[in-house]
Amino acid sequence: MHAYSIDTNERKNILLVLAVISIVFSWVFYKILGYYQLSLPWCDR
Repeated sequence: MHAYSIDTNERKNILLVLAVISIVFSWVFYKILGYYQLSLPWCDR
């Protein structure tokens, strides 16, 4: 094991939390764009 590595579940938990936060943020952004009827040039609806 590398001297600077972490041998705990903290690494997996942080990655899981960041993944969930990014998914929620993307969904909220999508809903905000839909509410204001904005469309991005690269997204065809």
